[in-house]
Amino acid sequence: MLLRWMTALQESNPGTRVEWRHGEPNANNEVVFKWVFWAFAPSIAGFRHCRPMIQIDGTFLYGKYKQKLLIATVVDNNSHVFPLAFAIVDEESRDSWGWFMACLRHHVTDRDGVCVVSDRHPGILLAMNDPRNGWTNERAQHRFCLRHICSNFNMRFGSKELKDMVYIAGAQHQPRKFKASMKELHHRIPNVLRGLPT
Repeated sequence: MLLRWMTALQESNPGTRVEWRHGEPNANNEVVFKWVFWAFAPSIAGFRHCRPMIQIDGTFLYGKYKQKLLIATVVDNNSHVFPLAFAIVDEESRDSWGWFMACLRHHVTDRDGVCVVSDRHPGILLAMNDPRNGWTNERAQHRFCLRHICSNFNMRFGSKELKDMVYIAGAQHQPRKFKASMKELHHRIPNVLRGLPT
């Protein structure tokens, strides 16, 4: 059914790119589906008019199928989320993220200077540092999502006040304001650290 659906997508959206990854044949010599990547033609064309920043993340599928959905989005010039590419994989790993990022580079954009924003998933970190995938520092920048940083900070310190301060610091556009926010945060952290259980 997935093969028929992808074929229909390509027929109704000329220029839509789909790439499959199959596992080893099973005992009956049947090819086993492993991963699929797709990017709609309008998304590929539209990225040329978007900010040079790609946000990537993964999420669980629910219901009958337990795979993961990998997603790449960008922000257009009206500050709206613009879907770029998708993949269904068995798990989030170095291999699956590496394959997804290589597909993005091959099918969607060869543009240099793009900033990729993600959480700190180990598979993403390894995939971004693998030169075979086309996203190393010579061609792109990799940064961490501020929302995820704030969430991790809150889990560590258990302080909504400090979490909000981290967000304010990370959202600053002027070095002077960033330094002032960080100074205030550093001033408050020792008090929080004293209250943490040892």
